[in-house]
Amino acid sequence: MVRRYAPARELHFHSHAEPRLCYVMRGNFEESIGARRYERRHGMILYRPAGLNHAEQFGKNGSMCGLLTPSPDWLGLTNEFGLHRTRRFQV
Repeated sequence: MVRRYAPARELHFHSHAEPRLCYVMRGNFEESIGARRYERRHGMILYRPAGLNHAEQFGKNGSMCGLLTPSPDWLGLTNEFGLHRTRRFQV
């Protein structure tokens, strides 16, 4: 699914029931996780595990992101390639 975010849109702290991959296709935004803030830019691929509480503030030009909810089978393969989902999430 592709989602467009309007310029200066703010999404308050929330989480998702399922894990998500996010590809930043256009624009940029700031993501808050806890008290820390991170700049997310065009071309980045982000992984958000289920239940991660985060907020987003989109830039003056808005943003467009490709969102994917990976299947449990796909996630099961990730340990083989270095993504260890059982470890504490680190950004």
